[in-house]
Amino acid sequence: MSTFEASRGIYDQEHFTVVEIDLPVVNGACTIGAEPGFGTPLSCDQPSDGTKTYKFTNTDINLGE
Repeated sequence: MSTFEASRGIYDQEHFTVVEIDLPVVNGACTIGAEPGFGTPLSCDQPSDGTKTYKFTNTDINLGE
């Protein structure tokens, strides 16, 4: 087993913050009046039938979606 001083260069720590937001969505057909909507309950005549998770961070990392 090695000491901390001998192996400290092996590990690279990076601290970051992840903000996760779950928003309601309308899957499938989404219309408002006769026009296409944008898939959100406020822009569709259809009710919400699911959620979509958006993740944001303060660094450029892969969040593993």
